This record gives sequence, C-alpha cells and structure tokens, in this order.
Amino acid sequence: MADPTTDAALKRPPRAQAIEDGVLRLVFALLLSGTIVVLGADAWPGLEAARKAIPGLGGEPETDPHSIPMPPPMPGDQVRRYSPSGVPELPEDGPAALPGYVRAPGAEALVGTMTFHRGTDGRASAVGRIDPGMAKTFDDFLESQGDELTTLVLHSPGGSVRDAIAMARAIRDKGLATEVPENGYCASSCPLVFAGGAGRTIGDPAWLGVHQAFAATDEDGTIADGMANGQAISAEVLDLLVEMNVDPAAWIPAMRTPADALYVFTREELTEFRWVATEEEIAAEEASQETAVESQ
Repeated sequence: MADPTTDAALKRPPRAQAIEDGVLRLVFALLLSGTIVVLGADAWPGLEAARKAIPGLGGEPETDPHSIPMPPPMPGDQVRRYSPSGVPELPEDGPAALPGYVRAPGAEALVGTMTFHRGTDGRASAVGRIDPGMAKTFDDFLESQGDELTTLVLHSPGGSVRDAIAMARAIRDKGLATEVPENGYCASSCPLVFAGGAGRTIGDPAWLGVHQAFAATDEDGTIADGMANGQAISAEVLDLLVEMNVDPAAWIPAMRTPADALYVFTREELTEFRWVATEEEIAAEEASQETAVESQ
C-alpha cells in the first residue's frame, strides 16, 4: 500500500512548497542569529541605540536630521548606514512629487512623525516616521476617506514594527495598491507597510531597505530578553510576508543586518523576492494559496 503521507507530499503545489522552503531557510537564519547574539552580544549596542531613538520606547528620540550617504545598491555592496533621523542623500533630495504635496517634502517631514495627505485620482501619501500608535492614526485616516482611495505612496524611515504590520493588513483589507516613488525611501519597518499593497510598484531609482527587527520596550532587559523579543517579532514579520505574498526569504538579509545599518535591495532582488508585483500577480498567488489549503 502506498504511504498516504508520501502521496500528499508529492501532490503539494509548487507555490506551497516554495513557501515552506523559504520558511525553513528563515528559521535557520533566526537560529543562527540567535546563536551569534548569545555568543558575542555584538548586536546589543545597535539594538539599544535604535531602541532609544524611537519615541516612547526607552529614550528621547533623535530630533536633528543628519545626512546619510545613500549610493545606489550594487550586488555585494548593499549595506548602508541607518538612523531613524538620518536623511538619505537621494537624487533631487527625494521624490519630486507626492500626493497632497505641492513640492517635495523636506528633511523634517521625512524624519518627523508620519502624516497622511490626500492627493488626486484616489492617491494618498504617507510620509515620516512610524511612531507607536500610528496604526490607529492610519485607521482613522482610512475611515475618513471612505472607499475613495486606491493607492498609498510611501516615503518613510520606518519605526514601530508592530504598527507597520497592522498598517499592512489594513491596506490589504482595503484593497489599496502601495508605491515607493522615484527617488523615494522606504526603510526599516516601512517595507512591511509596503508589503500590504494589493499591487506594489517601486520607482527607479528608489531605496527599499531592511534590518534586524526587534520589539523594543521602555524597560531594560537581558541579552536573552532581547534575543527572545527579536525572534518573536521576526516570526510576526514572517507571518505577514507569507500572508502578503512576499517571499519569506526576503527577511534573511534583514536578520543579517544590524539595527544601525540598512540592507538595500537591488532591482533584481525587488522582483526576485516579489516586493514588486502587479495586482493580477498577487491575486493569482492568493488564489493558489487558497487552492493549496483546500487540497490538504
């Protein structure tokens, strides 16, 4: 008699198997990162610096924007400096046009608390830092717009990971597309918001980058506490990426990059990891996943 377990495994859809393979690669990366932290604790100063830079999470935020060189990423040369208040040196000082803006937002807007502006043709922009509680502010903005929005354009240094995750799910629930504009910047937790798009586009050039995620608190803890928090929040990130049809392997570079640095994806990686995808492609992936679940 044939082994039913083996038969079921042979019939697994390629997409489901790909997700599973990506999950296994990410779990290995998480375990490796945890081992590094336990043995050397080299990541702790970077985590502490980032924790204290975010308002309400253990310290006073940095308030003075400072310039950070941001040359285009090239294979093997993709790690850049990162700070929540760092203003990347982008062409033309950032995106030339954003919904709701007459001219490009300045440095203060990029590193200040995120604000939302309605433009024309169903487009809106989200510019600035994702502070704790921003998901509720975003929900209020979406409610105020009714069903008129179609696209959210992002220009942000990131911030609170859990708020970014909640914002991504709100975007998908509304069926909005997401966009990083030409000369735009989407860093740290901002790519998680971007992942929520029912369709996702990125200008050329534009900078989409990630680093180690962590759940900061306003209390001091041990290295083991920091490692546990980091792994827990990374698991939440993984759940989101799979849910939003982004290759979970996209988070492996994040796990390898300390909190005071940024891994910027190349144009090829943006496609390879499915950060960029049309509405039709994402809808097809969702349908494939539903079929895979029903067949199990």
